[in-house]
Amino acid sequence: MSSLLSQIRSLIRSVSTVRSKDNTSKSFLKRVRLCLLTAVAGYDNKHTKYQTRIPPKWVYGDDACFLSITDSSCVLGVADGVGGWRSYGVDPGRFSRAVMKNCERLVNSGRFMPDKLEFLIAQCYEDVLNSKELILGSATLCIISLQRNEHRVYGASLGDSGYLVIREGTVIHRSVHQKHSFNTPFQLACLPIVHSRQFHCDLPNQAVQTSVEVKPGDIIIVGTDGLFDNLTEPMILQEVKNIEPVNI
Repeated sequence: MSSLLSQIRSLIRSVSTVRSKDNTSKSFLKRVRLCLLTAVAGYDNKHTKYQTRIPPKWVYGDDACFLSITDSSCVLGVADGVGGWRSYGVDPGRFSRAVMKNCERLVNSGRFMPDKLEFLIAQCYEDVLNSKELILGSATLCIISLQRNEHRVYGASLGDSGYLVIREGTVIHRSVHQKHSFNTPFQLACLPIVHSRQFHCDLPNQAVQTSVEVKPGDIIIVGTDGLFDNLTEPMILQEVKNIEPVNI
């Protein structure tokens, strides 16, 4: 746990922008375009000892993530491949990687609405289902989009992946987790035709959609249950205290 705590600060996504001692009025801040200063970290749960290593880009065991920055928005997401598929001989990480890869492609192409992330989830999910190669599996996910001119973050989460916003040491917003039962979160899935009733498959429009106004210096943490099941909110806040403010 101590090793995990020592790495948590690299999971932080800091929302910051240009600051000026002489320009701190509300009218000035409304004209400022915010951006995300990002860091990402994760562990492969196949390793009993959490050793620092360089994984494939945006891949951490069964989890995957993406980041895309456009002129109007900053978008990032995480997906957690459901490990139960491993008992059927299926790599749980393939589905989560495919979902995040398609999300990134759609955002980079401009084929999404930053404030309607459920449509982005639906389109990337459809693309995975219609891919030439069958990709069995399921995943929880969370995607957030910072509207740079609006100073607002939009979020969409399905299952027990999610995000929280911290301001001056206090959590001001936290997404809601969805579960059918213990250890059975809501999830997108690509199911085999045979025995499909043995698996859960939820729909993109069941994702919880939220939005929150953000300010320079706010901290946004986006993660899977690997983070939120192991660190309580007070533990996360304690680690956040060690992060120094950044001006750009």
